[in-house]
Amino acid sequence: MFSQPQGWFGLREPSRAFSAIVRKDGSTVWAEDASGKTIASGEAGVDDAEVIQSAINNDVVILRGDFSLDKTIEITNSGSTVFLQGSVESSANPIFYIHGSFEGWNYVGKVRMQGLGRWVHIIGNYNNDAIFIEAATQIHIENFRVHDCKRGIVINGLWGSASEIKEINLASMKPGANEALLHILEPPADTSTDIIFEDISFSVRNDADSSSWAVRIDDADARFIHFKDIDAEAVYNGMYIQGYNIHITRAKLRCDKGGIGLVLKGHSHIVKNLYESKGILLDGASRCTIAHCRNIHAEKNGDYCVDIKDSTYNTLIDINIAPYGVKAIAGFKLEGETYWNILRDCQCVQLRGKYAIHFAPNARLNKIIHPHIRRLNYKDDYPASECYIVYNEYHNYNYANRIFNAHLWDNAAHVSSFINDESGCYIKANEHEFLYENSGTATFSGDGTTTQFSIAHGLVKAPSKVLVTPMTVDAASDFYVTTDDTYIYINYKSAPPSGTDNLKFSWFAEV
Repeated sequence: MFSQPQGWFGLREPSRAFSAIVRKDGSTVWAEDASGKTIASGEAGVDDAEVIQSAINNDVVILRGDFSLDKTIEITNSGSTVFLQGSVESSANPIFYIHGSFEGWNYVGKVRMQGLGRWVHIIGNYNNDAIFIEAATQIHIENFRVHDCKRGIVINGLWGSASEIKEINLASMKPGANEALLHILEPPADTSTDIIFEDISFSVRNDADSSSWAVRIDDADARFIHFKDIDAEAVYNGMYIQGYNIHITRAKLRCDKGGIGLVLKGHSHIVKNLYESKGILLDGASRCTIAHCRNIHAEKNGDYCVDIKDSTYNTLIDINIAPYGVKAIAGFKLEGETYWNILRDCQCVQLRGKYAIHFAPNARLNKIIHPHIRRLNYKDDYPASECYIVYNEYHNYNYANRIFNAHLWDNAAHVSSFINDESGCYIKANEHEFLYENSGTATFSGDGTTTQFSIAHGLVKAPSKVLVTPMTVDAASDFYVTTDDTYIYINYKSAPPSGTDNLKFSWFAEV
């Protein structure tokens, strides 16, 4: 019989708020219950897994020490709580397996695993998963540093409410092709719902597969899952999201090893406060909201920063892309069967690319409201003749894409014009550069012989609609109006009389 462990300052533990405890003492590993009765014992480093398994399905179990495992630890009893003080190093796959059974809906529930203390490690051999959850409900995982595994947490059917996985550091991992450090699989029955993932960081080894992800949801029916405070810097790809009603709040998806930051499929997702994401792709997504995202970079191929592809009824608000001279062909790209999307108050600043906005063929009926575009192609990476604020390849005006109230600065010297072809694109009230409508007043002095007076309209090309109204008696003679790409011409049939500032007009012009 082993003695009861000592607490702080050599005093005995004041109470035993556990059902079983597993610990090590030199060459021995043993488990005992709350009364001090030995449940199992063995040789430390050899029999650790068997001893832990003998105790693990009690109500509250403490694993105290540094354990070496060669077999999977299975948690199958509902209501089990496992506290780890120390570390677990294992060659088993998975290291911990929390599971019920899909047959007869025999789910395991209300299981808690928590690390106690600052450095609580789960260590693999690069070929195993750390924690595999299957046919379960109401699971709580907290405060672990998982490293040297293939995948960190794998979920194959976790439903119900009140599941939380938080304060997890997944480091030096080695996922395979299309695997993820946090991987939600498509289960054979039911689906994964109502899970909160919070304060989770990710990093992979350089020899991890380049198609791997920090987070991947393969369950197309997954729903009501919330990711908060996600940090995916040293990874290849960030988050691959399917299902519906998935929320992401505060995520840094920088993906330093190359790839793409965020892929959204499914519908009704809400994404807020992304920072330094390596590209955003909406691929077959609908009714999603993405808002208040900063420093969105180009994806790995440099084709775009934000791509909306075969997606409908999405709203993007306050998306700030291309900071500090990011290279990408397009800032915002809309392609495929993409329609009824709204981009509002989005910014494209110092993009070293060809187009701030690219409407590819079939992208139609989309609205760009109040975009802020500054210094496109400012380092002249491309010939100005190839660059446009808007590059439009959709030409059916009945289903036109629309741009309202664009704010533009310091672009004109580095691009060809505002748009390559405005057919199929309705543009209203641009400000600063590349005006599509303009108005003002003009004053001239007649000399009794001049019959033509010109007003610089400042529009991107010759206006199709012009209204010139005389404001003085001398100006109100018989005249007609012509235009070109630079001027409105007031042509009198006979010269108006001489005078100082005696010819005054108000004018309006629209392309």
